[in-house]
Amino acid sequence: MQTDRVLDLRLWILNRPLIRCPWTVIRAPINLRGEEELTTDKGPRAFTKGFTLLELMVVLTLILILATIAAPAYMQSIRRSREAVLREDLFTMRKLIDQFTLDKNRPPQSLDELVEEHYLRGGIPRDPMTRSNETWQTVSEDVDGCHAF
Repeated sequence: MQTDRVLDLRLWILNRPLIRCPWTVIRAPINLRGEEELTTDKGPRAFTKGFTLLELMVVLTLILILATIAAPAYMQSIRRSREAVLREDLFTMRKLIDQFTLDKNRPPQSLDELVEEHYLRGGIPRDPMTRSNETWQTVSEDVDGCHAF
């Protein structure tokens, strides 16, 4: 009697549906030899290849989270590199203006004069912030009776 109860309980547990994913229900019946046989709605259980929609959504969510963390850092590094190039260009142009002033005993009238006199080879450098070589502004000041940039 006790054995029948255990067997009935075992059959009841094994015949309960196991939810694998929303569209597939797996049942675990017992065959004639007393072994478990897993079947799906489509017949005997076979190994399925590929990923479920939920797995793809989890991976995509993780990628998006990492991208939102990395994007501001990337943009900041681009800005810093442009500022470094601008700083280097300004240092070079100031040095060339000083050389021109010492050589000619007068400051250049414009940046184009530095190019014409071959102090700036390759032309006026491109401004990394505006990406144009037309946006440079010259500021001149009068120092001890001398006109200088």
